[in-house]
Amino acid sequence: MAKGFLKNGYPATIASRNEEKRKELKTTISGNIQTANFGEAAANGDIMILAVKGTGAEAAVEACGADNLNGKVIIDATNPIADKAPENGVLRYFN
Repeated sequence: MAKGFLKNGYPATIASRNEEKRKELKTTISGNIQTANFGEAAANGDIMILAVKGTGAEAAVEACGADNLNGKVIIDATNPIADKAPENGVLRYFN
């Protein structure tokens, strides 16, 4: 999604807990991509897109900090895919 925003002239920041992953993203995505930890991204962003594995969504939101998310638009693109292995080739989901 960040690549699409950049392609259309919008600034974008990708958040990760892992500093090495942030460095890797900065070098592999062309354009003026910014990287940050979850709290920094939430504090500085106007619109947040939550696009994490479903089992990590709660931790990601907590890492953003409630005060940093207050009053912001949050688009949830999370997939509720369970940690269990697929059954007969079909992914398992949770709610």
